[in-house]
Amino acid sequence: MIYRIVALLTFLLLSEFAAGQDSFTNDSVNTVQPVGDFEVIAVEYPPFTTMEEPEHGVNFLLLDELIIRHDMHKLTPLFLPPARAQLQVQSGRWCLSFFPPPEYLPSTFLPLSDQKVILGLFRRTESSMFDWQHLSELKGQKLGIMRYKREGAFQKQFIDAGIEIVQVESLAQGFKMLQYNRIDLVFSNQFPEFLKHLSESERALFQFSNTSIMEVNVGVYINNKCLEQFRSLLPSTQ
Repeated sequence: MIYRIVALLTFLLLSEFAAGQDSFTNDSVNTVQPVGDFEVIAVEYPPFTTMEEPEHGVNFLLLDELIIRHDMHKLTPLFLPPARAQLQVQSGRWCLSFFPPPEYLPSTFLPLSDQKVILGLFRRTESSMFDWQHLSELKGQKLGIMRYKREGAFQKQFIDAGIEIVQVESLAQGFKMLQYNRIDLVFSNQFPEFLKHLSESERALFQFSNTSIMEVNVGVYINNKCLEQFRSLLPSTQ
């Protein structure tokens, strides 16, 4: 359960797409398609998964290294908008995905690194510590989260706490709205790629929470219908 929530949070933020030699996009509305055994579903979330880099980001680099060590077929990224990726994995027509499948669809999580990613909230910088014991302490504030198709447990925890969710199209949009006081918070990992391109004085405008929403591991999902095909990649304990 924790891995499914984790991966969804890790790849919720979407930025603009760019063409890639070994990848393609398909954003036909409300449709799903058969996905090849060696295609990997992903959403644009640099530096973890991105069409703007030849290696397609950290996650694909780690997965490719594992595939090469096992002398398996080369993988092809399939980048989709988050809502499309959600529909695609729910259809069951795939073998590998960085976007988490629903609980009812049997799948196996393959960890790719021991490195943890901290997920929390950004606010405009204040002199006080940014932490909380209960999310309800943030009641009444507006939180920027990447646009989603259906409300799930992740969104519900904020709604139940009295936090107003504002869906954004990209992390950059969320931070700009935060900067201009249109929202109060942005959900993100601790070191978002967007901030790396800002000057030191611009980065100082934003403060990451000391309290984390969760800490996550990087990994990919294997649809259990394809498990035998990729079983050699799994740790010996699985």
